[in-house]
Amino acid sequence: MQNAKLARRALVTGATGFIGTHLVKQMRREGYSVRVLARKTSNLTNLHDLGVEVFYGDVTEPRSLAGICKEIDYVIHLAAQTESGGVSKEQYDLTNFRGTMNVVEKAAANKVEKFIFISSIAAMGIRNLGMVSPATPCKPNTNYGRSKARAEESLIKKYNEIGFPVVIIRPPTVFGEGEHFNFLALCRQIRHGPYFIMGKGDSKIDFCQVENLVQAIMKSLVRGKPGEVYLIADGGPYTIQEVSETIGKVAGVRINPLHVPPWLAYLPAALVGTSYKVMSLNPPINAQRVRTLSGSFYFDISKAREDLDYRPSGEFEQRVRQVFAWYERNGLL
Repeated sequence: MQNAKLARRALVTGATGFIGTHLVKQMRREGYSVRVLARKTSNLTNLHDLGVEVFYGDVTEPRSLAGICKEIDYVIHLAAQTESGGVSKEQYDLTNFRGTMNVVEKAAANKVEKFIFISSIAAMGIRNLGMVSPATPCKPNTNYGRSKARAEESLIKKYNEIGFPVVIIRPPTVFGEGEHFNFLALCRQIRHGPYFIMGKGDSKIDFCQVENLVQAIMKSLVRGKPGEVYLIADGGPYTIQEVSETIGKVAGVRINPLHVPPWLAYLPAALVGTSYKVMSLNPPINAQRVRTLSGSFYFDISKAREDLDYRPSGEFEQRVRQVFAWYERNGLL
């Protein structure tokens, strides 16, 4: 008997990126027919031999999206302007808000069964709140976070007005093979030093292995409830000290970090962040990273466990070893 999923067609935006590549591979393994949105300049190397349909367009250019959702059952929207030095508020809004709504317009017109929006912990605004839930009020404190929160608000409004079948997923820092940003920066800093810990190192944060995020996305296609927000993480949390020691152990270095009071770190972080922004580079430290590393902010994932049957897997040290080895093989450390 033919697998019923063979008839299910999904559109994936942001498919050429880190998370998108992992997702598309899993969808093809499970028999989904996949259409990917790509720009003419996109590098499609990671999608070769996967049997996907390539649709050329740009989320910021509505005319280029004509027909993108024709005969599509599901949309997984990953395309975004990620947080980076030198990116303006206008660029974040253009891609993360307006770009999202451009895709939503096409999806609504074609009456897709479900629209999965991959948001971010940044939409909530990282603060010293301890455990947070989907009901925790969002107070984003970066332009990136505000653009994601704005998209979320518009999507929920669309659900309330016309029943648009959106499911919102918010992960924290995602890591895995292929990641080149926050987790790589942390590994570099710990391996090469100097390494600083804000406060005592007992604040708690979350990470999400890319395989766990992909699992949540796949399950949300079937079990996700329209109009709902799900927080997805590994099911930690981890203290900053634990994370530091684990990465140091994997890197083969003995860490002896300098513990810095958070209030003392904000001034140099602001100066470094500003100087790197002028050069359009990602700073090794900035005010947002001080906030992240000095306060406890982690997820209650019980709603995802219940609604999606989400079951995070993978021991942290083991996964760090695998990712670290990938970084080394690719000359990134």
